[in-house]
Amino acid sequence: MTYAFNTREVAEALVHVGNREMARKAVNPSLLGTEIITVKTPVAGIDARVGIDCSSAECNLAYVNKSDELVDDPNVTKVVVYNTTGDDIAGDQYIAATRQRGVWVASVSGGGGGGTTQTTVTVVANSGISAATWPTAGTGTGDIYELSSGGASWSSIGGGSVNVRNPWEETIDSGSVMTCYKEGDYYVVIQASCPSV
Repeated sequence: MTYAFNTREVAEALVHVGNREMARKAVNPSLLGTEIITVKTPVAGIDARVGIDCSSAECNLAYVNKSDELVDDPNVTKVVVYNTTGDDIAGDQYIAATRQRGVWVASVSGGGGGGTTQTTVTVVANSGISAATWPTAGTGTGDIYELSSGGASWSSIGGGSVNVRNPWEETIDSGSVMTCYKEGDYYVVIQASCPSV
């Protein structure tokens, strides 16, 4: 049996509704048995477990479309995913989550005594970052930037400023580009661009 649509918009709207309905069924905690879904983590990622306290974050439900592409639609379904491991889960990543008694848990390797895997990010200082007075870190704020899809330019990912900690005994000017890694709620400077002379 063949169906025709008057416009492409109608067909796309029906696909959107179908994906939304499948997403709702996928996250229904009343279902029995083991279920695994794919989600995209938020930009800030999901922090590591501290002691017995698990961290969680709202993630976008993801699915494979008809072009065999893994995609997520932030307007369809948000899923709260818990991190039960001792490692941070990086932001803006596709990961698997398994339902455990109605709660979604990230299915990632963790523990093993190897320490936390750290992901570096590019941060642009939006305030002057004070110098460290060892062992006290310098402080300031910045915005996280990422390469555009073509890889030719950088743009802010948005979402507000992040707190920056400076381990170096030199101040960092506002507007400086920094390479940082995430440590808890802060981004620690690895390297900063040299001030212009």
